[in-house]
Amino acid sequence: MTTKKENMLELESVPLPKDFRTKRESLPENIGETLEKMEEGKSFFIFTHGKDHTERKAAALRACITRHQQNFPEHQFSVRKERKECKRGVRVYKMEDDYGN
Repeated sequence: MTTKKENMLELESVPLPKDFRTKRESLPENIGETLEKMEEGKSFFIFTHGKDHTERKAAALRACITRHQQNFPEHQFSVRKERKECKRGVRVYKMEDDYGN
């Protein structure tokens, strides 16, 4: 059983901690237009700098694609981490439309 005193909130003067979240991963400005106009079988590659950056970029691209698919549910994409010219990066493929099938 709880008492009324246990249910009371006590106000404290505690400073707000520094925000340690990573900054938002940037994508090219024309990413939405590119996704909209992309044809099946086409892809694009974005270079990254290291494994952590590749992971953040891939996550940002997946989130962007999810938002894009709210307006264009028939657009299907695949995001893959790969190397090109001995550098890391992320490739986005436009896949065949299986939405209507």
